[in-house]
Amino acid sequence: GDGAGSGDSVAAAGGPDAGAEATAGAPGPAGGRPSGSGPAATSAPPTKAKGLSADASEFVPKVKQSAPDEGDMLSRLPMTHKQMLRKCFQVPSGEWVAYYVGRLKSFNNRTGYGFLECAQSKADWGADVFIHKNYVPTPWHIGQPIEFAVNVNNRGQPQAVDIAWLPRLPEPPQAGVRRPPGTTGALASDAAAPEGAAASASSSGATPAAEASATLGAPTAPPLAGRSNGHTSAAGASAEKPMPTQEPRRLGVLKSFSPAQGYGFIACDELFAAHRRDTYFDKAQLPQSGWRFGMCVEFTCVLNARGQPQARSIDWDPIPPTLDKTGSTQTPAQRNFNASTLDKLRKLLRLLHSQEKESAVLTAIDYQGGTSPPDPEADRDVDYVSFVLDRLGPEREAVLRIKDFVKMLLLLMLSKILRTQKLPQRNEQLIRWFQVLAKTIDPTAGEVQDHFKDVVEQINSGLQQARAENACIREEALAAPLAAAFAELQAKS
Repeated sequence: GDGAGSGDSVAAAGGPDAGAEATAGAPGPAGGRPSGSGPAATSAPPTKAKGLSADASEFVPKVKQSAPDEGDMLSRLPMTHKQMLRKCFQVPSGEWVAYYVGRLKSFNNRTGYGFLECAQSKADWGADVFIHKNYVPTPWHIGQPIEFAVNVNNRGQPQAVDIAWLPRLPEPPQAGVRRPPGTTGALASDAAAPEGAAASASSSGATPAAEASATLGAPTAPPLAGRSNGHTSAAGASAEKPMPTQEPRRLGVLKSFSPAQGYGFIACDELFAAHRRDTYFDKAQLPQSGWRFGMCVEFTCVLNARGQPQARSIDWDPIPPTLDKTGSTQTPAQRNFNASTLDKLRKLLRLLHSQEKESAVLTAIDYQGGTSPPDPEADRDVDYVSFVLDRLGPEREAVLRIKDFVKMLLLLMLSKILRTQKLPQRNEQLIRWFQVLAKTIDPTAGEVQDHFKDVVEQINSGLQQARAENACIREEALAAPLAAAFAELQAKS
C-alpha cells in the first residue's frame, strides 16, 4: 500500500543511515511510536564488540585527498596565461563584471556546438556553458583554457560570448598511452565520438544548435551578487592598463557616437577589411569629457554572436606627444594623425604583440630620428620610443630582455628625447628608464665595447642641451637622479 511504498523510498534515499533507522523501528501508523517498544525491547543488553586487544597498534586515521576540481581552470593557469586575461568588462548599466575562465569540455563538428566547463559559471548558472562553432578555432583542442562572458537565451540557459582563447596547457605524460602522430588525446578520443557533445547538452540542459544562432545581446551578469573568480576587484579594473591578450591591440579613430542610441563606432582599416564594418563600442566605455570625433584610440577587438567586431579595453589617449620644431603643445586628443604615423604605430603594436620587444625598441628609435632620414609625411610630435616603453612593463623587468647594444642606443635616444619632452610625468618615466639602463648595461659586451666611450660622450652632450632647453629636468627632484645615473654610466667608460 501507500505506507510500504513510502518506507521503501525513504530507505533507498537514506542509504546506510536509513537502514540503521529501520532496524531501530519504523514509525507506526498511529502515534509514531516504535513497534515492539515494550520493556523487553528496551532492556536488551548491548552487543559486546569483538576483535579488540590492548596490544593492538595505535590507530592512525587516513586523510582522504580530495580530487582536484577540473572545472577550476583559473587556479591551474601558469602566470604567463594569467597575464593574458582581460579580467573584467563593463556592462551597459556601468557595472564591472569579471570574465569566466574555463576549458573546452566537448565539441561536435557535425552538430556545430559544444560546451565549456567552469567551476564559477556552473555555480552561477547550474549548467555547462554552450559554445557555438563560430567561436571555436580550427584546430580545436579539448581542455584548452578559455576566457569568456555569458549571455542567457530565452530559456535562461548560459551561452558563451566575448571569447578569448588562451594557449593550450602542456599535457602531463601518461605511461602506456600512445596516440596517432599529429593528434592530441582530446582530438583522438572526442572527434570520433560525436555523441559526447550530445551527452553534455543533455546534462547541462542547453538548447540545440539552432537556438544558439538566435540574436544575442550584451554579456549577462551572473545571478549571484558579489561573485569572484579570483580576478582583481572591479573597482580597480578601470584604472588598470589593459593586460595583453591573444588578440592584438588595434589603432582606429572615433567615427561616430549617438547619445540617444547609447553606442558609437570606431573606424579601423584592418578590422573593416576583415569584417566589412566599423567596430562597435558602448556608451559606458566613452570618457565623460575630452573626446572628439576623429581622435585616435587604441583597443582590443572581440566578436559578438553574429561575428561583428566590438571594442574592449579602449585607451582614449594612446599616443605620447613630444614638442615638435614649431613648438606646438597640442595634445594627441586635440588633433588628428596622418596615415603614415598610424602605420608606424600599428607596426610597433604588431612587433610588441609578437613578443619582438627588441625589434620594437630599435624600430621606435629609428622612427624617432635614428639612422634613417625623417619621414616628411609622418607627424613630428609623436614620441615613438615612449609609445613602446609604455607597453614593455616595469623598467626593471623589461630591461632584462634587452641586449646591451640596444640599451646603449636607447640611452642615447633618451638623452635626445629629454630635450623636447615637456610633460613632468613623462620626464619622470624617461629618467627611471635612464637609471635602470645605466645600472644594467655591460660596457664589455661585444658590440658595445668599441663604441661605448664615444656614445657616453654623445649622451653627455645631449643631457647638457636637455638641461638648457627643458626646465622640467632642472628641478631638483629630477636633476639629482639623472645626474647620479649619468655618473654611474660615465664611471663604466
